[in-house]
Amino acid sequence: MKKLIFAFALILVAHFSFAQETTETFELKGKVRFVEESSYEFVEKFGEVELGNFLGRKCLLFNEKGLLIVKFDINGQRNSRDTTSIVSYEYVYNDNGQIKEINEYEQYAPRTSKTFNSKTKNKYDESGRLIQQIIYFGTGEFKEGHTFTFENGKTESHSIDSEGNIITELVYDNSIEEITDVDANGNVISNKVTNKDVLDQQGNWIKRVEFRGKKQIKGYDRKIIYF
Repeated sequence: MKKLIFAFALILVAHFSFAQETTETFELKGKVRFVEESSYEFVEKFGEVELGNFLGRKCLLFNEKGLLIVKFDINGQRNSRDTTSIVSYEYVYNDNGQIKEINEYEQYAPRTSKTFNSKTKNKYDESGRLIQQIIYFGTGEFKEGHTFTFENGKTESHSIDSEGNIITELVYDNSIEEITDVDANGNVISNKVTNKDVLDQQGNWIKRVEFRGKKQIKGYDRKIIYF
């Protein structure tokens, strides 16, 4: 299927640009302490839509300030609490509430001890922008590093080695792309993603069905615990 690509002058939000992970980041309302979210896909068989593969489960733990302190990515079965693996990310914040470190661990079933996979260390400028990110293996050795500079509306990302020498350079022009499907005649096919939600009393969704056009593509269930 052909694609039409349109560029818009919008700010690119890349993975390295955040300073915080908060309840607002995840569009949560109220004093949320814990979220467990499961996701699954829908498939069409013989003209009927039914549940497909279980896509996994994630859990989010926040402190009273609304900052994310631990995130879990869990692989397992849809209807079982058993897991095959758990990857956890522990967030450490500086005095300005910015992410200073992220420690990644992995645990396999049956319940084994956690393996320390990696440590990410961030540095910021006086404006609160991320200017350096270093990732280390769990054993302490250098894995990869990046520095970021900002000029004339552009962000330059420099990959660096363990000595701080620049290896590669990538310039972001602060734009994003919208990809639109078209049929053989060039007619645009709607690929707009919409959601149908069930909300709790705080206004947070606890069940969500995701549509692309009129087609169901994913489903989500959430359990939310408040302070």
